[in-house]
Amino acid sequence: MNNEDLEFDLDNLKRIFEDLHFNDEIQPEQIPNLDLYMDQVITLFESNLFETKRSVEDKLLTKTMINNYTKDKLLMAAKKKKYTRDHVILMIIIYNLKQSLAINDIKNMLKPIVEKIENNEQVDIDSLYKKYLSIKTNNSDEIKTSAEQKLKEVKDEDGDVLLYILSIIDMANGYRKIAEKLIDSFFWETNEK
Repeated sequence: MNNEDLEFDLDNLKRIFEDLHFNDEIQPEQIPNLDLYMDQVITLFESNLFETKRSVEDKLLTKTMINNYTKDKLLMAAKKKKYTRDHVILMIIIYNLKQSLAINDIKNMLKPIVEKIENNEQVDIDSLYKKYLSIKTNNSDEIKTSAEQKLKEVKDEDGDVLLYILSIIDMANGYRKIAEKLIDSFFWETNEK
């Protein structure tokens, strides 16, 4: 079957939603309260988020990534080669953010949290993460509704899958640009780039 034989419709879109595993995430209760070695953190990611990969070869998290995040101050340094629950939550947040944002933007957003933790100040990352997961679930429902509406609009214009992709990418780019403006306004120490 070639692409010309496929018809893009609501049923196909709903199958895509199922394949995407929008709500697959490492839940707070799946994150151990004891410190983990790097290999254990990577295994935690792979065992809980493997369905979210685009292809089997994709890597969710690697030793190099973790070392670079630490070197670039997106993460605190490991304690005796072990990573705390706070480290793991920050790595999950980085994983989600880096799908849309530049590493420098993520660094600037997380810098206040990392600095507080490094200074032994109290930071309730667990609460932040739980709120994020709740918002993420609501966003998934909104994305599905919006994607279905966009499909209807494109079909009404006698559009095809290419036009649909252009439409939803435009929406994604718009949201990314809003996020970048907010990062520039609230997280950059100087607005010089």
